[in-house]
Amino acid sequence: MSHIAPSTPEDAEDGDKTVRCRVHTKCATPAAVLKVLEVMVGRDNYRIEMRHNVYNITITTDVDKRMILSKLAL
Repeated sequence: MSHIAPSTPEDAEDGDKTVRCRVHTKCATPAAVLKVLEVMVGRDNYRIEMRHNVYNITITTDVDKRMILSKLAL
């Protein structure tokens, strides 16, 4: 069973593409998640929430989610 659960891109309210994905905390440390997101999408282009040991990541730029998930996968 994979601990990375991709979701589909959805349109944000302002018309920009929003990418959402979930990564279990067993797969990546908080520092690793921050580093990957800051390098790949920039400091102000993401939001992370953690619920029930899962990082819920929302990215507000058009980016290939598979690339980010592959960088986070152990």
